[in-house]
Amino acid sequence: MTQNLQGVHQSKVSTQEFLVSRTDSVASSEKTEGRAHSGIFIYSDILQEELKDILIGEALIKSTAEWYKDLESFGVLIIKIDDCDNPSIQDKDKSVDTYISVAKSISGVRCEGDKLWGQVGDDLFACFFPLAGETALLENAERLKQDLAGRCSRTISIGTAAYPTIKYNKDEILGNAKKAVDHAAFFGPDSTVSFDSVSLNISGDKLYQRGDIDEAVTEFETALFLDSNDVNVRNSLGVCYGILGHYNKALEQFDEVIRLDPEDIMAIYNKGHVNLLIGDKEKALEIFLSAGNPGEAIYELVFELGKIYIEKGMYAEGKEYIEKALELKPDSGPAFRYLGECFESDGQIREAIDVYKKAVKQNPYDAFSLSTLGYLFEVSGENVEIATMFCEQSIDISPDNAVFRHRLGQLYYKQNMFEEALTHFKKAEELGHDSSEFIKKTHEQVE
Repeated sequence: MTQNLQGVHQSKVSTQEFLVSRTDSVASSEKTEGRAHSGIFIYSDILQEELKDILIGEALIKSTAEWYKDLESFGVLIIKIDDCDNPSIQDKDKSVDTYISVAKSISGVRCEGDKLWGQVGDDLFACFFPLAGETALLENAERLKQDLAGRCSRTISIGTAAYPTIKYNKDEILGNAKKAVDHAAFFGPDSTVSFDSVSLNISGDKLYQRGDIDEAVTEFETALFLDSNDVNVRNSLGVCYGILGHYNKALEQFDEVIRLDPEDIMAIYNKGHVNLLIGDKEKALEIFLSAGNPGEAIYELVFELGKIYIEKGMYAEGKEYIEKALELKPDSGPAFRYLGECFESDGQIREAIDVYKKAVKQNPYDAFSLSTLGYLFEVSGENVEIATMFCEQSIDISPDNAVFRHRLGQLYYKQNMFEEALTHFKKAEELGHDSSEFIKKTHEQVE
């Protein structure tokens, strides 16, 4: 029976401000994929001496095209020797014996018609069965494991895939079986998994983490042909659409997830985030608030609520959520920055300075906090040289910010550095800040 994502460990990951449910075995499956090439593999020469019907790498791939040409249905097993990366089992003699045992077990599996099999990676074998659907493939996988148990103590994991499956061509079925064996890795050694929507979700997740967003979209869209109710797939697809700027498509996916599971916090957050991206803060606020108490356990959600309230000038409401965000993520530089705004709005300058310092400690490139620190140092009578240093750093990071330019100009003016002040006042004016009065009086000092 095909296994689903139950038991597969997942975590909520924030990426490009969206939330995705990332499966936690991506690294191990990438290793498997990396070894599944078509060159010369470990012990392939020894295996060819022991078993005359084995095909290696490209020879197997080329033979399959002729083999399945006239078949209306067939199936593939990908067999992975478990724990080949474990140094404790790298004894060469035992390792060779294991490979021979696995190969003999595959060779000995009986089926209706002629099967085709071989080695497709350092620890991967493939076996093609004619006229085999999912049930027959799982039966063959079980027989193979039972035979191997009589030969050695090592275990194997198996991924299965069958043709026909939705829109896949015959030459894509081997790849599907590889995705299924990657899926099997989540269940530990000695697992068998049939290719399904979860296999594609895991594959899409790998592509997403690599930055191959268009390819990830293809995997997630295809997964929905296999299971249109898979909320993890729909959420991941919506995130990809959002990153690509296809906001209407993204909202369609998040809305469908919420229809299927009204308490899916990731989809609620992501729907709100898309509304932020399209500039509808009021709608985003409404959506974030709809998450209720469960949403208060999600840093990204409570942070965005606080940020929206602060940007609306509702500092008391915003401060409440920003403080909750800091409880969830005590090292959040952005949360410290917005908490600083709350203190500043309330005239609590010393408290504002303290949290802006924390923001800069977490992110030395936070130009807003650097500039505001400089400004607050100046208005509170702190060391003007240090205030100037903060403002200079903010300009180095964000040279086109008019307010930052104006603040630096004021500090230079205060230190009688009139030419430097004039330069920054003029730049601030050029960027849209009304610095005309300061330009006039600085001109008078220069002249």
